Amino acid sequence: MSVLNQPTVFVTGADKGLGYALVKTFLDEGFIVFAGLYDPSSDLNDLNTEGRLYTVPLDVSKMESIKAAAQRVKESGYQLDILFNNAGIYPKKENMHPSLAEESFEDGLMEAMMDVNAYGPIRMIQQFLPLMKADGLKRLTTISSEAGSIAECWRDSEIPYCMSKAALNRGLQIIHHALAPKGFQLLALHPGWLRTDM
Repeated sequence: MSVLNQPTVFVTGADKGLGYALVKTFLDEGFIVFAGLYDPSSDLNDLNTEGRLYTVPLDVSKMESIKAAAQRVKESGYQLDILFNNAGIYPKKENMHPSLAEESFEDGLMEAMMDVNAYGPIRMIQQFLPLMKADGLKRLTTISSEAGSIAECWRDSEIPYCMSKAALNRGLQIIHHALAPKGFQLLALHPGWLRTDM
C-alpha cells in the first residue's frame, strides 16, 4: 500500500489521557496520525511510530493556531479520513460550584469552557473540512458527554461544563444536517468516566 493511501486521522488534545490512548490505538491500526498537542512536552514522542506520527502544536481556543495546524497537514501532502475532536477542559474541583447561588460569572470559567468545549470542535471542523478525502471515511468524531443532554439531564451543578457540552451537541447536530447529504458521518461520543487528569 502506498503511504499516501494509508488511512489518516487528526486527533486533538493528544497530549495525554484519552487523546494519547487514541493516538496509540490509531498507530497500532496502521494509520498516519496527526496529533494536536497543547503541551509540547507530551510523552507521545516516546512511541515507536515508524514515521507515521506527526505532532502539531494546537490550541483549539485560538483560530490562528487551528489554521496553522491545518496548513501543516496540507503541506504534508496528506488528506484526512477522520477528524477526532478530543480536546476539552473540565473545572478543577476547587472551581466547581455546588449550587446556583455560589456559581461565579466573574472567574472566566464559563467563557473558557464554551471556547474550548463548544466552539473548539466547530472551529476544527470548519478549518479541516477542506482537508478531508473526497473518497475517504469522511468521519467527523467528537468527544461529548451525557452532561450536555437536554432529555437526560439529572445534574444540579457544574453549569459551565454542562452548558458547553449542550451547545456542542446542538452545533454538531446542525453540522450533521448540512454534511450528511455529502457523505460525512458525524459522531458525538460519550466515553463515560475515565481515570485521566480531566
